[in-house]
Amino acid sequence: MQKRINKVDIGIFDIGWRMATIRYGIVAFIAFSFAHIFSHQFLFIGDYQFPYKAFLAILGIGFFVCSGSWAVTLLYRNRIFSDDTLTLNRVLRFIGVNFVTVTLLYILVQFLVFQSFSGPGFTIGLFVIGLLAIIENLSFLLVSGSKQYSSSVPSRLTVPLSKKKLVMPFEEVAFFKLSDGIIYLYTVDSKRIATVLGSMESLEKSLPSDIFYRANRQYIVQKDAICELIKMENRKLGLTVNSLSSEEKIVVSRYKNKELKKWMM
Repeated sequence: MQKRINKVDIGIFDIGWRMATIRYGIVAFIAFSFAHIFSHQFLFIGDYQFPYKAFLAILGIGFFVCSGSWAVTLLYRNRIFSDDTLTLNRVLRFIGVNFVTVTLLYILVQFLVFQSFSGPGFTIGLFVIGLLAIIENLSFLLVSGSKQYSSSVPSRLTVPLSKKKLVMPFEEVAFFKLSDGIIYLYTVDSKRIATVLGSMESLEKSLPSDIFYRANRQYIVQKDAICELIKMENRKLGLTVNSLSSEEKIVVSRYKNKELKKWMM
């Protein structure tokens, strides 16, 4: 079952300081654990000594992996998670791309600095790099994804008007229309309300993508308000929507034909 990430938040690619703290914190925890395992040191057991050398070495490698993963995240997020849908295949692709990238970076650093691809140090480093890349990226997706799923998806819409704010359930909204630089909200009972919303782009990002759809530059429609999909010339689709007359249709280009049908399912 696919789960959609609500676009009202930054999503699984929150690049703010909070997510950075979480992501690098995960690396520090992994480094702490690995350092004790590799050094055979266990807290409060026997003659315990903190394995600071192993910890700093793994921490340095971990920060290297994490920084490389950030770069890959920013470069490939729109390709791998193009429609904000989190699936097992896309998670594996995301982890795989990060794993290959940081491994190649590690090999490049080894060649430039040490000019050697052999020896136990290189092998152990390669193992740690790969393991860190998998664990760190998987943990990042789980933590960030659970943050999104744990927060309740709002069921009501808050729309700024000229002198007040309007709050109404999603199901009462038929569509938004941009006309003469003003975004109008149309309700299912055919009321037209002028808003002071900034742009259709910012409005689209603030709405849950499984309920609202950007049909074209002028319209954003609410799924339950759509009455019928009609085939038009040149493979375009026409939407008949509540509060529009039966003669009026919202036109969707042929390039978004498949995307709309998939969204409607």
